Amino acid sequence: MTTLQNGPDLAQLAATDHKVARNLATAERERQATQARIASDDAATERRLRLQEGQLRLAAQKDADRDNRAERRRQQRETERSARKARRQARRAELAGWYAGRVAYVRDNAAAVYSGLIYGLAVSGAVYGQVDAARSNGLPTPIGVIAAVAIEGTGLAMALTAQHQRLNGERAMTARALIWICTAAAVAINAIGHHADPVKAIGLSALSALGIIVYEVRSGAKHRPVLREKGMIPDPPERFGWRRWLTYPRQTREAWKADVRDRLSPGAAALIARTEARRVEQRRQAAIEAERERQQKVVAEVAAGARKAVRKATGKDSGAVLAALARLAATGTPAPLLALPSPDRVAVEAARADATTPAGRRRKRKHARRC
Repeated sequence: MTTLQNGPDLAQLAATDHKVARNLATAERERQATQARIASDDAATERRLRLQEGQLRLAAQKDADRDNRAERRRQQRETERSARKARRQARRAELAGWYAGRVAYVRDNAAAVYSGLIYGLAVSGAVYGQVDAARSNGLPTPIGVIAAVAIEGTGLAMALTAQHQRLNGERAMTARALIWICTAAAVAINAIGHHADPVKAIGLSALSALGIIVYEVRSGAKHRPVLREKGMIPDPPERFGWRRWLTYPRQTREAWKADVRDRLSPGAAALIARTEARRVEQRRQAAIEAERERQQKVVAEVAAGARKAVRKATGKDSGAVLAALARLAATGTPAPLLALPSPDRVAVEAARADATTPAGRRRKRKHARRC
């Protein structure tokens, strides 16, 4: 209840005065309406503020999302750019490594690379010549290509087969024979098919032979250490130099002959050693047989001499015969000396004495060499 300062209470006045009560009620209603309007305005203002804040937050969120998307796209572009750059660098490094590897291989295997290049060029020229010869003789080009590839391919296949067989310890005679048969066929086709143009015939025929020659030489050089390790070929020959050949030709020739004689593969050396041992054994057996025959002959001569001495022992010269028999038994003088007459025995004794001297031995050796 509202009261006036130092005045009467309004409630009491309203109770006593209807006009005051109405005024008070009207004022109260206006006050409440004003408060309601103020509250409504405050609520509307609050709603507007909240809406604006929401809109601001939404705009800020949109801006943030847009910035985040832009940042993600930028990062993605940076990542993709970095990945592309890394891929390009990797490709460049791979290409540089491949190129460096090829250069190193060519530098370390120059002979093999150049030989392969020459072989490819020679085979290409040979195939072209055979195809051209086939066309010149009225054959279709496909048939000429097939025939040329078959001939050159057979030669290469047999060369690889021969190489494999040689590495396994075989001689590969059949495969190597087929190589040269195919080569001869290619040379003949190019020579006969281009007989009207001698320069072309000679050049293409030379190419046909050059390919397999280069391959054979290069293959032999490449696998020679392996063949030496397996004992299939000997070590390289010794080199004496032209100055030694000019200065000491005889001594160098003897050394060269010794090198040729002794420079053998292990298998060949074993075979020659077996052959030499068999030859020595045959000579020993022949010497033993000859000695046996000589001893049998000596025994027969001794027996014949003894029989002759016994027959002579009944005559007047029995004492000399008995003395000869005693000498035979005591000194081992060969029986032919006993059977010879006295002058012949003297000549034999002189020859024996001459043989024991150095000059006699030299004459005996010269006679043996002449025989």
